[in-house]
Amino acid sequence: MHTQGIRSFSSLRTALTSGESTVEEAVDSALSRLAAVEALHAVRHTRIDEVRREAAEADRVIAQEGERAWHTRPLLGLPLTVKELTAVAGLPYSRGADGPAGIAQQDAPAVRRLRDAGALVLGSTTSPAGGWCGAGLNGTRPPTTNPWNGQVTAGGSSGGAAAAVATGFGLAATGTDGAGSVRIPASFCGVVGYKPTYGLVPYAPLSSEGLSHIGTLANTVADAAALLRVMAGPDSADPASLGVPAFGAADVAEDGEPLRIAWATTLGTPSPDPTVATACRTAVERLAARGHLVEEIDPPAPDGYGSLATILATAEARSAAPQDDDRLHPVHRDVVRWGRGLSGIDLATAIEERARLCVAYDALLDTFDVLVTPTVPVLPFDSGLPAPAEYLARGSTQWLAWTPNTYTFNLSGQPAVTVPVGRSATGLPIGLQIAAGRHRDRKALRIASEVHGAAADQFASIPPQTPEVGASFGH
Repeated sequence: MHTQGIRSFSSLRTALTSGESTVEEAVDSALSRLAAVEALHAVRHTRIDEVRREAAEADRVIAQEGERAWHTRPLLGLPLTVKELTAVAGLPYSRGADGPAGIAQQDAPAVRRLRDAGALVLGSTTSPAGGWCGAGLNGTRPPTTNPWNGQVTAGGSSGGAAAAVATGFGLAATGTDGAGSVRIPASFCGVVGYKPTYGLVPYAPLSSEGLSHIGTLANTVADAAALLRVMAGPDSADPASLGVPAFGAADVAEDGEPLRIAWATTLGTPSPDPTVATACRTAVERLAARGHLVEEIDPPAPDGYGSLATILATAEARSAAPQDDDRLHPVHRDVVRWGRGLSGIDLATAIEERARLCVAYDALLDTFDVLVTPTVPVLPFDSGLPAPAEYLARGSTQWLAWTPNTYTFNLSGQPAVTVPVGRSATGLPIGLQIAAGRHRDRKALRIASEVHGAAADQFASIPPQTPEVGASFGH
């Protein structure tokens, strides 16, 4: 069977169960997109020989066990990618930095759980060093570009992950998200991006700023939730994951009682591009037409960018050595140097401001079931820039000020899901974000599933502008 048109794990599993396809064929289909996704500079390292051996073993298990094969390995046969900030045993591991890299000796906890569940790791996807910005910059390597338009960014820092899913190099991907790094590229590339409640998935190695999450990207909400379900749970590698309630089986069905939905066009200073605002408002109106109770609100707390930037800048200054300054992007270098000049009082003040924001958003999402916003207020910008040009003109410390709707939920630790809701006049995807209270991920997933159902047909196939180049399996 030709598996190129399969865009979800449920469809793949149906084909595997019926005998219409094999895991080896599904892997070959994903690998046939390798050269195309490489043209977008979205892949850092691959596991071609290994993943083919694993596919053959998965086919053997399915032939022997039938449907029972998925009882203990719920992701058996699912080809996916892992963002290069997360270790995959046997692959070079530099957390996005240029130059030589050591080989990872073991999987990060989240990757180990995915592989134990039967998922097949095709390789690692690109990221800026340490995930420092919301664009697809990759050090001295070419930037990761958007599969819908090669002149603009795929977003970041999980830009490679989003481009890979959109292009068909795997049905899903993992990403990391410290200020929107799963949701920004998912929105820009027209796929689903899910940042769970903070601590739900163990983050290793430890992230000193307490903002970073491991999340998922996929073509459907159900697939994004399925990966998360497998990765979730405590691990001693990440103290923040200890004592977190079990995620369980995510219910993303579209039925159930109407929910109370808060709608805000922005959670910070920038107003959304009119094209973005119109597409998102239309999606919200559909939710109201389905019987949900929608109320437009103002943000419950001031824009948290000052505390976010202070916390991140100090973390960047801690991890960057002075002798490496000249190797950093000029904006990154300025952020690091600014961070070195911040005091303990500055950091303590930022932490206090963050706590006040958390209280305000916890209260809001005790009153409402979900909060809906545009994911990103801007359309994808020039692929060579770390941020929209108008924000860079305001100074390097504004390097993430353009995306308040995403970083707010890194500060609050609350779950947020982005789904595509339309495209601009030039064909660029637009995303809607749905957030919920901490450990109420299912509510966000439920509304995300409802919203995505209305627009999924626009993104059901590989982007037409994706480079159509031949397969390349020799890496």
